Amino acid sequence: MKLLPEEFLAKYRGQTPDNAGVLFYPIYLRTYSRWLEGKQRRERWDETVERVVEYSLSLYQGPNRDHVGEAERLYDSIFNLKVLPAGRTLWIGGTKAAEKCPEVNFNCSMRVIDGLEAFTDLFHLLLCGCGVGFRILEEDVAQLPEFKHIDLTMDGYYPKDKERRLEGTQEVHGYQSSFIYVGDSREAWVRALSEFLRVSTMGGAIHMNFNSVRPAGERIKGFGGHAPGPEGLMEMFHNANKVINASGGRLSPIDCMDICNYIGKNVIVGGTRRSSQIALGSPEDEDFMEAKKDLWSTKQNLQRAMSNNSVVFKSKPSFEKIQEVFKGIRNNGEPGFFNLEAARRRRPNMEGINPCAEILMDSRGFCNLATVNWKAYAEKGVFNMYGALEALRLAVRLSMRMTNVTVSLPKWDYVQKRDRLLGASLTGFMDALDLVGLEFDDPQAIQILKTMKAEAREEANAYAFEMRVPAPLLVTTIKPEGTLSQLPTVSSGLHRSYAPYFIRRVRYSAMDPACQALQRLGVPNEPDQGKAERVVFSFPIKTDAKISANEEPARRQFERYLTTMEHYVDHNASCTLTIGEGEWEEMEKLVYDNFDKVVACAFLPKYTDAFPQMPYEEITKEQYEKLAAEFPNLDSLPDLVNQIEVGEFESELEEDPMCAAGGFCPVR
Repeated sequence: MKLLPEEFLAKYRGQTPDNAGVLFYPIYLRTYSRWLEGKQRRERWDETVERVVEYSLSLYQGPNRDHVGEAERLYDSIFNLKVLPAGRTLWIGGTKAAEKCPEVNFNCSMRVIDGLEAFTDLFHLLLCGCGVGFRILEEDVAQLPEFKHIDLTMDGYYPKDKERRLEGTQEVHGYQSSFIYVGDSREAWVRALSEFLRVSTMGGAIHMNFNSVRPAGERIKGFGGHAPGPEGLMEMFHNANKVINASGGRLSPIDCMDICNYIGKNVIVGGTRRSSQIALGSPEDEDFMEAKKDLWSTKQNLQRAMSNNSVVFKSKPSFEKIQEVFKGIRNNGEPGFFNLEAARRRRPNMEGINPCAEILMDSRGFCNLATVNWKAYAEKGVFNMYGALEALRLAVRLSMRMTNVTVSLPKWDYVQKRDRLLGASLTGFMDALDLVGLEFDDPQAIQILKTMKAEAREEANAYAFEMRVPAPLLVTTIKPEGTLSQLPTVSSGLHRSYAPYFIRRVRYSAMDPACQALQRLGVPNEPDQGKAERVVFSFPIKTDAKISANEEPARRQFERYLTTMEHYVDHNASCTLTIGEGEWEEMEKLVYDNFDKVVACAFLPKYTDAFPQMPYEEITKEQYEKLAAEFPNLDSLPDLVNQIEVGEFESELEEDPMCAAGGFCPVR
């Protein structure tokens, strides 16, 4: 039943959000606006928010009551970028695809690699757009079965017409040989991997045919985006077979990581889907510790770039071990570290973390996140505590309702409904404090954090009781907030804005109509030096930051992490600490001395000229004013995107019923 009255919605039609930043329309149109087949255009922002709010309230279970008031408050908060739902839900919530496969709403997940099903679970979730953390300790992978040598052959690709394609994968098993005909759906791809791995434990020969997989570039209407074709899928099976045959029958942790990375590499083929992974390995595993050593200079094992890597410490290491980890970080940024002991003090039955390291999970765990934009409640000298608390309550209830879905993986559904993990996050944190005139460790700022943490827990418990579901184990976190924070263009998570003035570079798939529209309008752009199928656009940004991120001492960044961990966060606070040339030794000592308080952090050098086309580049006020004066007007961007997309797809026929089952998600 529709909750939002038309007379209410009419006030928002054609309006721009109160807190919209420079990047609002470029990011929204690239990442969250869905194509509406019936209207032959992309969604407007007011329609996206309507879809999300109606979907969220439809998930409520509990006593009958009037939800119109809450729907209107939530709508206004999301529309004006004060509360932000999970990016996944913003993209796909309320669609038929989300009904069929609700796990597409979840930001993150975690799986211990202790059985063949772990690989297919990972593949399924990555195809759903969900980030996956995977643990590959020696005791985990020792539980995998023994593998046999497999002779793998593949037919040449001759795509079938739509009406002749298989939707599901079909198998024919003969004496010492199996034939796998891969279908054209997400389920079919996962099924093909499952059969491939199962037969690989038996030995013999496998022959594979991919002619039912739709060709590259064909539009996917259920999930959105464009089909990548079969090449990445074929390469995934070829490389997995190569790893298995070279293993001698027992997969090592690094073998398992390579298979997971090859799966992730396949998922991003075509440039329109994301694959977010973190690999958790042992500090005693030399192959894991050096998995990415000189990766880019040698150009060997480039599939390993698909995952962030972190070592799992079950107890406090020696200072020398900390120094060894930091040596690797200084070489290539990895591996990071994950303090399992500190994490289990916060959640005893946790086994790992998600790719951005902010959620503490059991194996087969999910988490759904929502965010409060602190900057929307900050003015010079004043923080609107009443408004921020109401926004937090809305965010908590938004996430709690999402835990009522039934995901398509029964074992995962059991864990999700048992734990009901929430991630009530904050963004624009430092922008807000800069506006108010507070430091993060001022008593007033600490009291705000404490009050919000208590309010989040109280609201979660009360709403769980109302809906007669288990109270969530953990409620608060701070996530990276990278993409969502670009809509209001505020400082991401607990990080500072990069500088008072900077260039923000944003990457687009070259086949995205939003990319083509920005090029036509004259937004500065250049080919992506890392991936030929992408284009990099540059936007001049002005902020309220008092100093640049590079000017803030690494010690203060670390102290901000510890402060938010103590006074607000249940899970972990995702953060990347930028370290100056003379600060590394001090940071090693700080981490060692405070190890019991640290769950996980990332570290990068402050100097930004190490890589081309970095996301941020500091500029002067004069440079900003010149670039802003020359920057094109983007008011016509939504209409231009629609014109390009209509022209691209106007000859397409009615929606293919297989699309809803077989789609893949753009980067979110």
